[in-house]
Amino acid sequence: MEITFQTNVESREFLVSVVGVTYSNSDGTDRQVILSRSKPGEIVKLVREYDNEFDSDAVAIFNSKGEQLGYLPKGDRLARHIDSGGIVTAKIKSIIGGPSFFEKLLKKSGKSYGCVLLITKGDYNWSIVNLFLEESQEIEKILVKAKKLEATKPDQAIKHYNKAINMIVEMDSQGILAASWRRARHPINRLSLLLEKQQEFEAAYNSIIEYESFNDKCGLVKTDQDSINKRKERLHKKLTKGS
Repeated sequence: MEITFQTNVESREFLVSVVGVTYSNSDGTDRQVILSRSKPGEIVKLVREYDNEFDSDAVAIFNSKGEQLGYLPKGDRLARHIDSGGIVTAKIKSIIGGPSFFEKLLKKSGKSYGCVLLITKGDYNWSIVNLFLEESQEIEKILVKAKKLEATKPDQAIKHYNKAINMIVEMDSQGILAASWRRARHPINRLSLLLEKQQEFEAAYNSIIEYESFNDKCGLVKTDQDSINKRKERLHKKLTKGS
């Protein structure tokens, strides 16, 4: 049976309040000043900040002049949609706060300016996404085959697991978009278990260390992670015993 991945996702609109509006930008510009001259209807650009030390899902907001207004709220799931190649557009719905008419006359600061965005979350570019999903499916086929070989041909199973791992690393190296659509999970738990059963303790331990250095976007399920942690500790004791 042929599997089709494409689905239709209707565009939907929602409002989001911009955060971090009282801070200055790295170039010294004041976000409050920028907001004071911003107008409803202005198109803004959402930019992912992958190296943000405070929020790995950070999405910065810039106007057409390249001036930063602030950020989407921390934990907003829109970052994942952007990473997955989802179409997102945004514009200023309203500028709120700021000094009143009389405060302006008296040159008082008044309330801080705030900004509310109207965000339109659209569909994905399925012509690209489907390619990554197909790539992930090929990895999953290898993992299934490896699992079936574990009991009768463990050496062959190990080779298949290593092949799948190489494909996973290659897929993730293509960028955030590719990694976001990988559904095949890293088989480090099965691989290290087999190596340990084969009494290849050093190889099993090194495979775990190598995995820990890999930035696994898909991650492991909790049971696999717990098994890995216990196996690593057990292997370390075996390898250092008597040294």
